Amino acid sequence: MLLLSRLWSEAQPVVAAMVAGAVVDFQHSEDLVSQVAETVVMKFDDYDRSRPFTPWALGIARNIILRHYERRAGERLVFFDDRILSAMAIAHEQVAGESAERLAAMQKCLAQIKGKTRRVMEMRYLHGLKPAAIGHSLDMTTNAVWVMLHRGRDAVSKCIGRKLMAAEWEGTA
Repeated sequence: MLLLSRLWSEAQPVVAAMVAGAVVDFQHSEDLVSQVAETVVMKFDDYDRSRPFTPWALGIARNIILRHYERRAGERLVFFDDRILSAMAIAHEQVAGESAERLAAMQKCLAQIKGKTRRVMEMRYLHGLKPAAIGHSLDMTTNAVWVMLHRGRDAVSKCIGRKLMAAEWEGTA
């Protein structure tokens, strides 16, 4: 059950985004995501663990969305078919993969920030302190804190870009 919880927590935002993109009504969208979660739990024994989980969950979502539109076919004119949902599922799966790569790169890059810059960034982003309070605490001007935050963010951003570019090169080599 722990494996299912971990896999669903990773897939749920992608599934929810796909459902929200396919179903305009917020309440229906939320209901459908709940139905997907229930179906995932009920069919988890059928899941092939040698394959990625998110595409499997997106397939379940696609089927639930199709059933939703079939039930509502007479309510209004809607052009929604399996090909559109399949294309949406593929797009969401790709974005999810990119997000995971970006998150891993960001974590590695943040670990490389050291010293006072790290302390300032932690005070700002982990503890939510304002630059003036950080400056007071570290005996720095508010402007110096802003500059340090800017340089730290810039360094992390450039590092992430390098890591993603390197990963892309390794994938094509």
